[in-house]
Amino acid sequence: MQEVGEILHLATSGRVIVRLSKIVTQDQILCDENSTKVAKVTELIGPVAKPYAS
Repeated sequence: MQEVGEILHLATSGRVIVRLSKIVTQDQILCDENSTKVAKVTELIGPVAKPYAS
């Protein structure tokens, strides 16, 4: 398991915004350090050089 970015925002709706430091794919499952599922990538947004996932 490797770190893919930093969580920037957790909305009350449950949506998470992550600033990516590694390449991820749409529908990829993101887990915390305990291997607990915390999010599923549903959208890649922002500039290609500095993308965000939601």
